[in-house]
Amino acid sequence: AAAAATAAAPVAAAEDFEEGSWAVITGLRRDGELNGKRCRIEGLDKDTGRLVVRLDGSNRYLRLKPANLRAEGASAPAASAVAAPMQFSPLPPSWHETVDKASGLSYFWKESDPAGTVTWTRPTES
Repeated sequence: AAAAATAAAPVAAAEDFEEGSWAVITGLRRDGELNGKRCRIEGLDKDTGRLVVRLDGSNRYLRLKPANLRAEGASAPAASAVAAPMQFSPLPPSWHETVDKASGLSYFWKESDPAGTVTWTRPTES
């Protein structure tokens, strides 16, 4: 029984996380300042097997190994959490949103200069 109590927890797999659920980043070495941060699961990068996550309270997206995430319990997101994309305020005039087929993430571009204005960050009114 004592050996079972000290056994390591199983490593998480991508299937352990649902799109739209919340997790906590853990075990990063290079970007250790992100450990303990909340993030929302946005999808799976099928090319790398990494989960695409959005940091809580920002539009910053990361691709992380499932082993670097711990599923958050049934608790609701903090009041400061960024709403799901469909609940964002409208885009400024002449801006458009398109979903990248490879990642499933939204990117934005301005009608007057589609090639020169592409951004992953949602534009806001100035």
